[in-house]
Amino acid sequence: MTPEEIYNERLKQLAAYLYNIAVALVAAGVFGPIFAWIYGLMNIDPLLVFLSMVGCFVASLTINYVAHSILGELQ
Repeated sequence: MTPEEIYNERLKQLAAYLYNIAVALVAAGVFGPIFAWIYGLMNIDPLLVFLSMVGCFVASLTINYVAHSILGELQ
């Protein structure tokens, strides 16, 4: 493998790692509270839950954008 190929593979691995973190953040921070509300497991102020869901979604989008930018550095 050439040094460029090694560099590209490491970038792809980093981007995949970040994508997985973004997906986990949406699953835990957005879908988790929705299912907890559906099954009646939430005893917290709905506004606080909604704001944390929005925060998790925005954080996920930000991480996804960083991963996408990393892929733009491929040689």
